[in-house]
Amino acid sequence: MLGAIVVHKADARPAWVLVPREGDPRAAVAAVVITGGASYASTTLSALVEARLQKSGFPSVEARADRDSFRLRSLVETPERAVEFTRALQKALSTPVSAGGPELGLVSRRVVSLKRRPFEAPIVASVARCTGELGILASEPAPDPVSPEGLAALERARTLSYASLRVAFAVVGPSPLTDGTAEGWASGDKWPEGASVEPDGSSDDEVGVFAAPARPAGPPRVTLALTQRRADAAVDAAAQAGSTEGALVARLRALSVPFRVVEAVGTARPQGGCVGLTLEALRPPPSGLEEAAALAATIARQEVEARARAVPEEAGRDRGLGYLGTRAVRSSSDPREAAELAALWSLTAPASSSDERGHAVVALSAKGPAQATTPWPHSSRPARRDSLRHSIAPTRRGHSRCSNDATGWSADKVSSGCSRRAPAACSPKAKWMRA
Repeated sequence: MLGAIVVHKADARPAWVLVPREGDPRAAVAAVVITGGASYASTTLSALVEARLQKSGFPSVEARADRDSFRLRSLVETPERAVEFTRALQKALSTPVSAGGPELGLVSRRVVSLKRRPFEAPIVASVARCTGELGILASEPAPDPVSPEGLAALERARTLSYASLRVAFAVVGPSPLTDGTAEGWASGDKWPEGASVEPDGSSDDEVGVFAAPARPAGPPRVTLALTQRRADAAVDAAAQAGSTEGALVARLRALSVPFRVVEAVGTARPQGGCVGLTLEALRPPPSGLEEAAALAATIARQEVEARARAVPEEAGRDRGLGYLGTRAVRSSSDPREAAELAALWSLTAPASSSDERGHAVVALSAKGPAQATTPWPHSSRPARRDSLRHSIAPTRRGHSRCSNDATGWSADKVSSGCSRRAPAACSPKAKWMRA
């Protein structure tokens, strides 16, 4: 039995979401904490809070970080335990970082893991700024948390994230448990309001080529990341892009150098969303790799933008979780994941920009050193560089620059979906990291 999902918002307190449902072996509580778009801050603060919660009586708490935020979840048996979880998290975020603290050991280990596999090139980091993927460049600073510089950075992250505007809680379980939790949360201590998150990244489109020596040998790949003003539009557009029955798959297969959709990921961000697509050539082009990649990227952008525009906007900020958010929560069989998604969707909001086209990043990768790891050299193959850059130029609805090379398409014919990896079955997840 499923009850109505209720989102509570009050001054000086984080949002909390009640998801009443029967049939789960145990109830679950979760929290999402927004850090503001830096992988180092998310990694270090999530480890700090996880260690403090374990010490506060939640030894089985799970923490997962991404670029924008980190998520905490735990199974609970009673409403009192769910309330204790929220109070323990408030204490963990409100307590300043001190040199020599016992939790710094876990923080240091997480920083080592973060630095172990850096992004291959700056263009890959630009893609991650859209998709929210956790990671840093080898050249980015990531100080040891026990050093004065590391302690100062961790304390800054803690101070910024200890704010009612940056935290949300959710509980999933039988109605008596969710109702009891709501009563306890309503009587909790007040939080500082804090500041909302500023948009992350440049508004200019970017293109780049890089080598991917760690990837198994295979055809070149094109990665396309497209920001969207609304998270629900991003998730829906990614679902349609990854559908084996969708227009994008058909159009890419019809090209003279056909491509396939390796992965389609819809990402809900604190402000807006992102569609991340990975395309792979089905056979080596006889010549002009950049031209073939540009054509595939152009078609992909057209399809994504057309589908995103076709998703109706839900009126009002107090819309609860929205249709796609509610469906993602309802579709999750794990109560911990359902609570996580409920908290996440309660925090996401449309980006302030009115430009529905958004920002695009196109990255072309190949196995080995055949492709340069630096941005496009101005003295090398300028025509091909321009052709790939042309692929992220704005397009008009219903207009295709590549109509002679692709099958017809219509945004009116596509159906609503959820985030998926093509061609696997649909998965209703939508996370700020990869879904």
